Amino acid sequence: MSTAVNFSETSSRLLDRLRHSSDRQAWQGFFDTYWILLYNFARKVGLDAHAAEDVVADTITIVAQEIAEFDYDRNKGKFRSWLFTIVRNQSMTHLRKLKRTQEVNGVLQADSSAIENDGETGQFEDIWNDEWRQHIVEMALKELKKKVSASQYQIFHSHVMKGQSVKTVSASYGVSIAQIYVCKLRVGRIFKNCVRAMQDAE
Repeated sequence: MSTAVNFSETSSRLLDRLRHSSDRQAWQGFFDTYWILLYNFARKVGLDAHAAEDVVADTITIVAQEIAEFDYDRNKGKFRSWLFTIVRNQSMTHLRKLKRTQEVNGVLQADSSAIENDGETGQFEDIWNDEWRQHIVEMALKELKKKVSASQYQIFHSHVMKGQSVKTVSASYGVSIAQIYVCKLRVGRIFKNCVRAMQDAE
């Protein structure tokens, strides 16, 4: 059974739990919720799978070390920015290591311009924002699954998220076109509320 926390718990309540290092369930939930976001970011900025895994581990370690001093304020979106600063710095560290290793071996493949110019171009921040938006959608879908029936979720996901036509969905699930539109409206409203809750918790 997954221990991933509700995204809306990325608030003072969850962070208070994380401040107590003995709360293993909270830390496992935090890892389950955020590791893929951190991993995908590290991969997108140019690291291989092994280095990206190291970035995830290093980022979680620093969060654990600094969480006691972190001052959460959801109105300022500080958690999102704080987490980005940590994973960005760890990714930069590994990119520099990769660059040095390649220079020693005489084969430079790392994008050194991304390392040197990120402070000016905001390239890493753009990648982070894209990954964060995708993360919100995925977490909102997980919440949606808890709030609607399996059939409603399948219909909504197939038609709205995957873009399948109403005729295809109708044939796949044995429902009328009218039922699909009703599901789209009702489940879509719940999904939007889930997304809004995730955004409020940033």
